[in-house]
Amino acid sequence: MFSSNVQERKKLLIPGKGSGQVRPKTENEQVFERRNKLKEFQRLTGTELPEGKYYMEEANYDLEAAKTQYQQDVAWERSFTETTGRTVSPQNV
Repeated sequence: MFSSNVQERKKLLIPGKGSGQVRPKTENEQVFERRNKLKEFQRLTGTELPEGKYYMEEANYDLEAAKTQYQQDVAWERSFTETTGRTVSPQNV
């Protein structure tokens, strides 16, 4: 019954998958997950907390979407600086 040889088993039991239903995440789990995603975004982009939080919230905490938007914004800022000779600030955008 508890053989380590998978070929001897009639079915493979995967813990937590028995009913096929996924338990909704608790509010604490959601907060923890968002915080970890925000920290990962900051690590990857070098942004400070306010900027990182802005991108993650805009992307609904989808790390890939936030990174894509950040990269597009950085590319736009570089292009603006190269073509105008000015840096990006709220006054000249």
